[in-house]
Amino acid sequence: MWQAVDEQTGGPVAVKLLDGRPGPDPAVRLAHPNIVSIYLTGTHDGVPYVVMELVEGVSLATVLEEGALYKEDAVTVATGVSLALHAAHSAGIVHGNLKPSNVLIADQGIIKVGDFTGRGDPREDMYALGMMMEAMSGSRDPVVDRLLSREPYTPAELHEVLTGRPLPAAAPALVEDDGEPERPKLMRLAIITGVVTLALIIAVCAWFLTPSTPPRMESQTPSGDTPTSPAESTSPEPTVSVTNSTAETTPTHSTGVNAVKAVIANQLKAGQIQPDAASALNDRLDEIGRFLSRGLTKQANDRIAALKAQLAEQRRINKVTADGYNAILAAINKLST
Repeated sequence: MWQAVDEQTGGPVAVKLLDGRPGPDPAVRLAHPNIVSIYLTGTHDGVPYVVMELVEGVSLATVLEEGALYKEDAVTVATGVSLALHAAHSAGIVHGNLKPSNVLIADQGIIKVGDFTGRGDPREDMYALGMMMEAMSGSRDPVVDRLLSREPYTPAELHEVLTGRPLPAAAPALVEDDGEPERPKLMRLAIITGVVTLALIIAVCAWFLTPSTPPRMESQTPSGDTPTSPAESTSPEPTVSVTNSTAETTPTHSTGVNAVKAVIANQLKAGQIQPDAASALNDRLDEIGRFLSRGLTKQANDRIAALKAQLAEQRRINKVTADGYNAILAAINKLST
């Protein structure tokens, strides 16, 4: 996976080369807030590629490396995945390869599901979601048992079980025409991706020709969490900036935690956030502070991403106003810089 910039629009995108590795089915284009969008597909020198939405954040697989999630965080993730699956299944599309590495927690707290294959039985998606819910909670419960049964919940049923609110009867994702790019302005990315592929080929050849010299390209990230980039390019000057897209940020000191708490206190005093929601955020901030005090920046960043997801869920269920959400999120973002 690579990060690229469309110089026509200035927007960042992710480029995934599919030379024998599993990836999204280029024919499956779903437009939904909880689904990673595919913009363009093609082939360069026999290597298929997909240009897709760049999601800055952390994968569920990375978060689970640190252990089980808080219950409310697990519910937030499962709810986002159920929304994505509801939209896809309503459009007749099955994920077919649902696993933690394909579930991303964006920096804004939005849950994104990627790498739809379009093949399989919808019940397989729900079974896979049940396995993820068991991993997130660290235990089995009646909801997980139902998902792992032969007659699992549908995504809409699961959403109602988790949130107490029914989904609309029909909320299908938009299935794009797979014969044309989604946006004409992204046609330039065919050239962009070709340059990236050429750079990769040149680097590999250089490695074989000069064994004493380390390869000029970093290895690709197997988990698919975030795209990586070439450490040094030997290709002609490309029409796109390829940069390291690893979304790891380094909080400098734990005093930033107190600054976020101060903002939460001000918003609570102003009636912009409910007391229980403020208390839950402060509990998470205490955990982040402990990681920072021990120099565990990676774990702290994972918890910051989860904190943003928690805040987004509080906004969605109206426990925090729009003004309160924006103020607290701005403070959290400063904690991440």
